Amino acid sequence: MIVEQQFNYSQLFPETGDPVALVIGGGIAGIQAALDISGASFPVMLVERSPSIGGHALQLSETFPTLDCPQCIITPKMVELTRRHNVRIWSCAEVESVQHIDDRFIARIRRRASGVIWDKCNGCGECEAVCPVVIPSQWDRGMGIQKAIHKPFPQAVPNVFTIAEDGECGSTCPLGVNVKGYVQLVARERWDEAMDLILEDLPLPGVLGRICTRPCEEGCFRVRVDEPVAVCRIKRAAAEKSNNRRIPDAKAPTGMRVAVVGAGPSGLQAAFDLVRLGHRVSMWDALSRPGGMLWAAIPRYRLPREVLNREVKALLSLGIEFHGGCRLGDDLHLETLRERSDAVLLAMGTWVPVELGIPGSQAESVIQALDLLRMWNLKEISPPGSRAVVVGGGNSAIDAARVLLRLGMRSTIVYRRGIDHMPAIGEEVAQARAEGVEIVPWAVPVEIFTQGERVTGMRCLSARPGEPDGSGRPRPVPIPGSDFVIGCDLVIAAAGLTPTCLPGTPSEMVGGAGQMLASPDTGKTALPWLFACGDMVSGPSTVIQAMASGRRTAASVHAHLTGMTSPFVLHPPGRPWSPRDEDLRRVPHRARIRPSLADPASRWRDFGEVDPGLTPEEAVQEAGRCMACGGCARCGLCEAVCDQGAIDRAMEDRVITLEVGAVVAATGYDLLPMEKLHEYPEHPDVIDTLQFERLLCPSGPTGGEVLRPSDGRVPRRVAFISCAGSRDPERHLGYCSQVCCLALAKAALLYRDAVPDGIALIFYMDRRAMGKGHEVFLQRAAEEARIRYIRGRPTCVESLGKSLLVRAYDTQENVGVDAEADMVVLACGMTPSAGTDAIWKMVGVRTDSFGYPAGVFRKGHPVATGTPGVFVAGTAEGPKDIPDSVLQASAAAASAVTWLHGMRERAKKKINAETAEIIT
Repeated sequence: MIVEQQFNYSQLFPETGDPVALVIGGGIAGIQAALDISGASFPVMLVERSPSIGGHALQLSETFPTLDCPQCIITPKMVELTRRHNVRIWSCAEVESVQHIDDRFIARIRRRASGVIWDKCNGCGECEAVCPVVIPSQWDRGMGIQKAIHKPFPQAVPNVFTIAEDGECGSTCPLGVNVKGYVQLVARERWDEAMDLILEDLPLPGVLGRICTRPCEEGCFRVRVDEPVAVCRIKRAAAEKSNNRRIPDAKAPTGMRVAVVGAGPSGLQAAFDLVRLGHRVSMWDALSRPGGMLWAAIPRYRLPREVLNREVKALLSLGIEFHGGCRLGDDLHLETLRERSDAVLLAMGTWVPVELGIPGSQAESVIQALDLLRMWNLKEISPPGSRAVVVGGGNSAIDAARVLLRLGMRSTIVYRRGIDHMPAIGEEVAQARAEGVEIVPWAVPVEIFTQGERVTGMRCLSARPGEPDGSGRPRPVPIPGSDFVIGCDLVIAAAGLTPTCLPGTPSEMVGGAGQMLASPDTGKTALPWLFACGDMVSGPSTVIQAMASGRRTAASVHAHLTGMTSPFVLHPPGRPWSPRDEDLRRVPHRARIRPSLADPASRWRDFGEVDPGLTPEEAVQEAGRCMACGGCARCGLCEAVCDQGAIDRAMEDRVITLEVGAVVAATGYDLLPMEKLHEYPEHPDVIDTLQFERLLCPSGPTGGEVLRPSDGRVPRRVAFISCAGSRDPERHLGYCSQVCCLALAKAALLYRDAVPDGIALIFYMDRRAMGKGHEVFLQRAAEEARIRYIRGRPTCVESLGKSLLVRAYDTQENVGVDAEADMVVLACGMTPSAGTDAIWKMVGVRTDSFGYPAGVFRKGHPVATGTPGVFVAGTAEGPKDIPDSVLQASAAAASAVTWLHGMRERAKKKINAETAEIIT
């Protein structure tokens, strides 16, 4: 949803009735044009897509040929622009459409939500100080870092903060836990704040930090660099390190009662959300203690009971009434709950096992995996036998085999697919094998041999992979005649579980698989007061999926009782987004930190915890691997410290439609992206000229010290390559970008000043100097002892260990050159800035194949386009340096003023004519 308004002159510029000039682009050309037009007493609307005006010129360390400071040149102009009463600056904005009507234009302008109310922001920087999210700096072109809430640079205009939020973290947590937020907080050792954030969504962080199947890690964009961040272990470390175990407070009581039947993961999550929404919650379970499958099915070596006890106790302390030992249908009836409650929520899970269905499977020594785990976990009863075969490939099969191993039995898992296809957690499979559990893949059980009720062995058929089935895994195809027998005296069936409904449940509420028929999104059943969630609706799922179902259903119950929306809902998915490849290339490889597990040679002897988790120091290091994809983590710290109340994460885009009289396009330029220059390697020490300028700049990320991005060392030899993509019609740009020769000469001179013993190599085609004093500047660079010019375009650049090798042919000396360099700087060609082509289409201006206005300039009017009232300034017209951009901007402003003056006079004549008619 957006906020849309239509402005007329008097609303936006109440002090004047003159026609407005729209200046698109807030670089040096746009600033100069706006100053000149407003100086002629016409109102100006300046639209800039970045958070601050200033443009690329402010990113430079110095300007050629005078080596003046660009901040000293441009900042006074920016300040002067803010003081003009007839100028409105809209940064973070873009022109969406322009309609040409008679001699006027109707412009539709969208201002992106910045997350900060600029009218309230005083630029104090308290928010930036506490922000935990560190991302590559756009202003420093990835050479430095910035916070998610930031100003591009200290002198930014407007002098306010903006929240960077390009998209969503790739996390695929079903419960919608703010993964990026708490990981970033842990990376800054903000343990208590991390726990606050986790407990907003998840009441059992220590439990899930141990047993979750980690779907969040499957979506982590870090996998495109090396390995996903160990999100689950970071959550566990936060739960153990933080001194804050405060469950969020409940809202004001609603007076409504909800009965939750089933105290497993889905029921606990639903109760957690409902009680915080102000409802009185009673919880009923067949077991004597809450936890459900967490107690009955998960062994202690994975989930210590003290951890489960502590977190369930904290959850119940919110005011949940727990009643254990009450089985629905025997000790408790729905009618009774209906009388006592305003709504009933069923969350009883799946407890009925799938039978093997092969000869011999009914013998006494064939036990279901869930029964085995329940017997041991709840009563410490172990089955008789010395050698067991476990049939299945899920977590229950792995747990059963490892429990039997600890009870003194040899364990063999038989699975009908390959080991890589097992649905169990990969690390659990690896741990089981390390302990001595044998896994026989591609084996299909066909018969269990018995003597009386005792098992003596199992006959299997080998299988081969077939066509993929509905799960995407290959279907096992038994191979005739491949029989083999595994000797055993105990068989554990871990073929899965099925949901079951209570006896007497109306048939119209029971699905074909035995599940309760309820909406998977809302949990609503055919009875308006009855809801259902978790595995009894979906069938067997993971703990985190069951909890997500509980949250969705709790929100539906709350809406049913109060008519209000629950704030505790799954986070809505962000717009499709992923990091750019060029950004990922600069992310250094860092191995995922793994804890030192208990020794597999001895850990099978007891039920001590196998995985000790990450130490606090390891968790901080691992959290530091998070790339903070998409920017803001929505952790809330900036809101907490902002005394002005300026943070508004619910802010929406604002759209206005405005009538304007003239348009000046000063949209600036971009550099040809290096990833399009396939002749140069993807290497952190191969950078473009603007990135090198940021390294040279005293206010840049390195304080003016030239350091290599790869290792932070001072480069002793730097190769500068001119015409990277320019004057190359066959592959890239067919024109000269004009400023490259001088830009490299300046960069080499400044590099020499920064690194006195450094050597600069400039590879060029020919040297061009178009402008006053430029030839002398080039000559000065050529005469420097430590700047060597090599005439020849490099044929390739290769990685050479910790350095780079530039191969070229010197056409002046007629010799091949192999030059080793610590860093390579590419003078990438200048192109129209992104989105400029859309602007030209809106205003009806034809462009050439490169995106510049083509052949539309009238004789004697070099800044006019083919559309009356539309003018061009700066590098929007073509590559040029700063002085020429300023000169052309003033020319465009003069033409726009002339046009606006004509409109003003025509308006006066029209008013006079209408007045005359009235008098007559």
